[in-house]
Amino acid sequence: MHLLLLSISVTLALYSTAALAFSVEPNKSSSINQNNNRVSVSITKNIPDISPNKAHETWLDFTWNRGGGLPILCIGNEKEQTRTLLPLFAEEKLLEKTVSSVDENTIENSGYSTVNQEYILTTLGPIWNSEIEKGSHLGRVSFSPYRNETLNEIGTVVKWDVAYTTLNRNSLWQSVTESSISDACDNLKAYLSKPILFTLKTVIQTDLSTDVISERWMDFIWRKGGGLPIPFPPLPLSKDGYDRVVIPPFLRERVLQRMTTGDSSDILYTVVNPSLISVYTHLGRVTFQQGYNPTGTGDNVEMVWQVNLRPMRGCESFVKIFTRTVIAVLTRNFKVHIEDNGIDTMVGVYPPRGFMKEKGAIFQVRRSTWVGSVLHAHLGDDRQVIEQTKDLFQPWKWGSTEDEGIAHWSQEEMILNGTDTE
Repeated sequence: MHLLLLSISVTLALYSTAALAFSVEPNKSSSINQNNNRVSVSITKNIPDISPNKAHETWLDFTWNRGGGLPILCIGNEKEQTRTLLPLFAEEKLLEKTVSSVDENTIENSGYSTVNQEYILTTLGPIWNSEIEKGSHLGRVSFSPYRNETLNEIGTVVKWDVAYTTLNRNSLWQSVTESSISDACDNLKAYLSKPILFTLKTVIQTDLSTDVISERWMDFIWRKGGGLPIPFPPLPLSKDGYDRVVIPPFLRERVLQRMTTGDSSDILYTVVNPSLISVYTHLGRVTFQQGYNPTGTGDNVEMVWQVNLRPMRGCESFVKIFTRTVIAVLTRNFKVHIEDNGIDTMVGVYPPRGFMKEKGAIFQVRRSTWVGSVLHAHLGDDRQVIEQTKDLFQPWKWGSTEDEGIAHWSQEEMILNGTDTE
């Protein structure tokens, strides 16, 4: 609905829509009053499992400072408590936060208070100068605790009020504001929701210690790209190589911590600009545990790769497929790389249907790459055609083998054992 309204309005309305998104907050429950040229909106939204203080802090960081997932750039001035909205070149200013007590009949023994945050539009900018009356804008966002006995749920009610006077196109601004705020509010709830967790466990046959394998992972996966079908290896952004950018899609990633304790080694990393892959937050961890030997033969190390994500609204299915595919390919390539003792085996590429196969392969590719793993699996695949065809629609299975491990999704926070990820 938001995009539909923008598409039928002029460019003026396009940019104003994004900025006015922060002048109101939407939800299933809303009351809207319109008197002549006055726009007045009051909307509430329940966000479970979050305290008012935490909700307010997140609103400041995600919605106020970073735009809340809307198509707008915010340039903040922390000292002045203002932000400039681009490309509108309008400026908004935070007023003093207030805290009020909560009616004990509303939520018992919560220890929570209501947090109120007001803000005003101080500079209209060239676009809004002819649309909004100067000094007429006031926004107020309150964060109050609630308890729902029926659902056995505790959380925060976010109530967003805004009022301003328009000079032109009052009906348009009323509609545009509602639509934009609905997106901003839903984005805030999605950002505060419990993340989904992808876990892939596999066993690598090797007698290497976990600290050596950890360094091999940094070299093969982090520095060289892990055999993914990308045109360039990751570009290092720091001297230690812990910061990198993957091109494409220009994804910035950072290793937060590397740690070895006894027979276990951990690598913790994050994505700095996760919106490029349709998520709000992205935290990954790779763990190597020595001594895991379910078969009873040889030396083995268990590798556990976990990724904690908060997908953008409507993107969860895509995010799950994308994440599972990439992690499965990287894990498979790294397993081959280690088990080949760093000397990657090669896979021959032959003409279709074995034509002139006796003359040898046209060329060869490393098996520890995505192309190599797919070709290797295809050459050894003796399943029926219908079974092979089904896998065409499951890209995470392309090139897979029977000993790749076990993968599953859950909805929970990654346990970090006290690690600080800030």
